[in-house]
Amino acid sequence: VESTLAAMRELAKHKPIEYFINRYRTRDGKYRSIEWRAYAYGNLVYAAARDVTDRVRMEQELRDSEAFLQSVVNNRNTLVLRTDLEGRYTYVNDTMLERMNWMYPTRQAMLGADSLESIMPEDHAATHEVVAQCIENPGMTIQVELRKPKHDGGSFWTLWEFMAVTDDT
Repeated sequence: VESTLAAMRELAKHKPIEYFINRYRTRDGKYRSIEWRAYAYGNLVYAAARDVTDRVRMEQELRDSEAFLQSVVNNRNTLVLRTDLEGRYTYVNDTMLERMNWMYPTRQAMLGADSLESIMPEDHAATHEVVAQCIENPGMTIQVELRKPKHDGGSFWTLWEFMAVTDDT
C-alpha cells in the first residue's frame, strides 16, 4: 500500500511513473502482478498497465536458483572447478583454492594451470577415462574417487562428479 501511495504522490507532482509494479488479488483469491506506467496531465492521470505475473515469478525463480547455486559453490566442504578441454583450470571456488593454496598461492596462479598437477599421478589414467566418458556423454554426471596431494607429501581422497558441459546442455 505504501508504494502505491508514494506513486500517487509522485503523480500529484506531475512526475511520470514507469515500471511500477503492484499486486492485485483476483476474485478466485490468486494474486497477479501488474506493471504500470502513468502520466499526470492537468487533473487527469493517463495510465497503461500490463500483467507481468509470469515475468515476476520467473525473475524470483532465477534469483532463488542463483542463490542455491551460490550456496553450493561456496560450500566449505565442496571443491568446485571447471576446466577447458585441455584440462586447464578456468574456474575454482574459494574452497578449492584454500585446499590447494600450497600449490597455487593465488587464484591467478591456479587459473590456466594443468589440473593433473593437483591429482596424484597414479590417478591420472582414471581421470583420463572419466573425461573421455564425459565427452562421449555430455550432460551426464560421472563419479570418480581421486587422490589430491597434500603439502606434507601425502594425499587425501576426494569424490568427484565430472560432467561435460556443451552449448546444448
